[in-house]
Amino acid sequence: MTQTPVRHPASAFDLFNVLYECIYEPSMHAVFAVTGDISVERLQTATLRLVAANPYLHTKFTIVNDSPFWEELPEELWEQAFVVNSEPGPTPPDCMALPLDVYTGPQMRVTLYQRADTNRICVTCHHGFCDARAVLFLSRELFNLYHRLSREPDYIPEPLEPYDRTSQALLATYSEEDLKNAETEKEIFYDKWRFPIENTTRGIPKLAYLTFPEDRLKTIKAFGRTHGASVNDILIAAFFMAMIRIRDNPDDYNSFLGVLTSADMRRLLPESETTHPMNYSIAFQIELRIREDETLSDVIGDVVKTLKNRIGGGLGPSCFTMFEGMHRKGMAEVRTFFEEMNTKYATTGQKNPVLSNIGVIDLEWLNPAGNNDSSSLTLTDAWLIPCVCWPYCFLTVASTCNNRLTLMIAYEEGPYSTATIEKFLNHMDNFLP
Repeated sequence: MTQTPVRHPASAFDLFNVLYECIYEPSMHAVFAVTGDISVERLQTATLRLVAANPYLHTKFTIVNDSPFWEELPEELWEQAFVVNSEPGPTPPDCMALPLDVYTGPQMRVTLYQRADTNRICVTCHHGFCDARAVLFLSRELFNLYHRLSREPDYIPEPLEPYDRTSQALLATYSEEDLKNAETEKEIFYDKWRFPIENTTRGIPKLAYLTFPEDRLKTIKAFGRTHGASVNDILIAAFFMAMIRIRDNPDDYNSFLGVLTSADMRRLLPESETTHPMNYSIAFQIELRIREDETLSDVIGDVVKTLKNRIGGGLGPSCFTMFEGMHRKGMAEVRTFFEEMNTKYATTGQKNPVLSNIGVIDLEWLNPAGNNDSSSLTLTDAWLIPCVCWPYCFLTVASTCNNRLTLMIAYEEGPYSTATIEKFLNHMDNFLP
């Protein structure tokens, strides 16, 4: 008799972040340049024991009788979470990492890229399983376990019980009045423009990125101090201006246009409650109007004020309650939401661009044991590779490592022109201080 597999209910955020696969390929990759002695066997053991300890890491996403679940995989399939790539050729981020299939699992893959002149470790997760910050948390767990196994080869992490992956803890931080008003105050994204495209077919996944020297970040921060702006404020302002320049449409000037950006809602909860991998990030929209003769200095004040009003004033619970409500009503309601969304994009041909700032990737925090011992596995650099976009979605991710700011775009070549993507990054370079 066939045994029924163990299934854990998928939350609203799980379900919706999986199904956003209709507008991009949702895999995310944290890539680390490494030096020192690397034990392949120990890295594999650390990966598989980490996967074994978390009941959601060794699952696949599935929908059974119109209910979404994380279904635990047979143990013999967990070994797919570790891959060694020794074939000649470039390594990420100088090439695109392979995606992770959320429907086959496991929900984490560690790839060791071995080359004659370099080694890189790539930790891959699917956005349906967790957000980018959680990929870094998992990477930290991996490196900590790797070093511990050098001292205690038989160490096995304490297995986790299935944990709450819903947004209930976040909703509990809002007042009763906020929750009552959530339905009437829910945010609607009005798409008024898009990044230039060549066609609406599918293409070849590609990466383009620009890393600035340390002195450039110092210049950006100095500009920020003068204008009371954060690095994130400045990035959003430059992103707006680069979008207008790359589109080369005079109507964009003096028009209210929107971009989406992200907020990590872990800030609402105690740090001890947000270490398990899942989605805590939300998207929200800001609108700006830029005149043709305005410079970054002219624009930055409006950006600071707008973001302060959005974040400082609180991002309401509607970003959670909307998804929770559809999730409760069932898959028919969820499918209707995505069908209507896709119809809107196909009809209007518009999709507001997205800028997400991951923030600082702290190598000392990620790998404290190794970075204090140069003979052991040591991290020397890191990059965050975002989801691969096709029309009409367009996403730029910013991250900072070793005091160097990196802008990265993952896209499909064909519908998007590589020359246009690189020109856009050049515009960002020109508009940033």
